[in-house]
Amino acid sequence: MADPLPRPCRICRRVLVYGTWRCAECIKARGQVVARLKPKRPTQRMYSTAWRKARAGFLRKHPFCATCLTAGREVRATELDHVVPHDGDFDRFWTRDNWQPLCKPCHSRKTLAETKARRPSRFQRENTA
Repeated sequence: MADPLPRPCRICRRVLVYGTWRCAECIKARGQVVARLKPKRPTQRMYSTAWRKARAGFLRKHPFCATCLTAGREVRATELDHVVPHDGDFDRFWTRDNWQPLCKPCHSRKTLAETKARRPSRFQRENTA
């Protein structure tokens, strides 16, 4: 059988040996790009199909927003919120006692308040630099 013709790298067009489509440099560079695209937080892996099913079941059993119910309004819940933020803790993430149904406006309001409370103030950022 005759040797196949050499072909160019698909990325940089360098001549390659048989059996590969990219040169070693391009493969190495591609590996670095892929590493940057991996999830930065472990919580991104928690929101899976199992989570979507558990969330749907919880919202079926608790159809109204908890915050709006305490104010005397019956508003349909569309979001499932963790009462205490889980911060990537797998056990706290799946603890159903830590879940509450919220409507979109209430969930956004609560999340914004939590984010602002965690963020250091401008004065603290200036003094640490």
